[in-house]
Amino acid sequence: MQQDPIVVFSLGKTGTTTVAEALQAATGRTVVKAHALSRTGLDIRYEKAERLGVAERPRHLWRCEEIANILRSGGSWDLICGIRDPVAAAVSDHFYGLQLQVAANQTPWIDDGDTAAHARAIERTLETMWCDVDWFETELQAITDIDVYAKPFDVDRGFGVYEQDRFRAIVIRAEDLSLAGPQALADYVGLDKPLEMKSRNVGSRRDVGSDYQRFCVNPGFDPLVLDRVYRTPLARHFYSDAERAQFVKRWNTIVI
Repeated sequence: MQQDPIVVFSLGKTGTTTVAEALQAATGRTVVKAHALSRTGLDIRYEKAERLGVAERPRHLWRCEEIANILRSGGSWDLICGIRDPVAAAVSDHFYGLQLQVAANQTPWIDDGDTAAHARAIERTLETMWCDVDWFETELQAITDIDVYAKPFDVDRGFGVYEQDRFRAIVIRAEDLSLAGPQALADYVGLDKPLEMKSRNVGSRRDVGSDYQRFCVNPGFDPLVLDRVYRTPLARHFYSDAERAQFVKRWNTIVI
């Protein structure tokens, strides 16, 4: 943190690992990651790690504590923030958590084939972490005073750049990373050529992705939950009416 790092401060499951690795390779600058820096956000993640039994010594959360302290203390900071279809992000996060349990020699709390149980668990995440809480207010704005809602988001470009006092942030949609991301991120950090990014879709790997893939064929979500998610200010700000309608159709439809 004393060596001019790029800080990836973002919602999870939005392509941040791909972005962080590409930025590290292209710039030579240290890249640090955090999904929560507020006290409330960190406490939620400590509780989740304990509940799942996956982080007896949660070093990544200790790092977040230090990052938060240093960002508050002064200096100028470049931040990378991601956004993604909320349901896609919640589904990915859910199955990633189950895989962490397996890696930690814990028994996953949901049977592989229990689609309804997976759906209800993901709906609870959507309600508590997307509908009841807005990450861009409770995390980004709380830490940096950047208000992403102060100006319209250009859904055609898929990214926006914001500045506030000591902080500069780019918000980029995961859906636009492959096309707009390389040039937008290169311009943001001052590179003379587009960033080279290698996709890291962990959910597609056979060793961790089969449950995830089976669920996505027929997720079985409550339409009322989907409606609430896609009516949130966050979803309406970063995605057009047509895009949100497509998301609803995708998660309401059996995919062959």
